[in-house]
Amino acid sequence: MLKAKHQESLKHNAKLGKYLFIAAVVIGALLFVSFLW
Repeated sequence: MLKAKHQESLKHNAKLGKYLFIAAVVIGALLFVSFLW
């Protein structure tokens, strides 16, 4: 039971990490573009 719950939270963390990574890339790109301008 506990193991299944842990597996679920791992999946959730992976999804969250992916969104954080995408957000970081977008912010980095915006900073890079504004720096070039």
